[in-house]
Amino acid sequence: MEEIKEEWFQRTIYVNHIREVNDYFVILEKPKVVSRKTSIYEIYEKNTTGCLLGEIKWYGAWRKFCFFPNEKTIWDTKCLTKITEFLDKTNKEYREEMKRK
Repeated sequence: MEEIKEEWFQRTIYVNHIREVNDYFVILEKPKVVSRKTSIYEIYEKNTTGCLLGEIKWYGAWRKFCFFPNEKTIWDTKCLTKITEFLDKTNKEYREEMKRK
């Protein structure tokens, strides 16, 4: 696995786990657990500490991927727009994948 190290990120990340990098945060796909049908994505702050800001994961009650922010995180409209775009793309890809099965 190809790995990269970033100054802003406090750990080694693997290129194939990166799903999005923008001006504010990076979205990483966690390695799949056998018992889960869907992926979990972690959102890390990019510019200073690299702290975990929240997760995107499947929410069965709504039958789609949703954003679960960590406590005491602050989000402005630019960041939330990036999250919304990622959610829309991920949910669309998931629905298309389910149609093929």
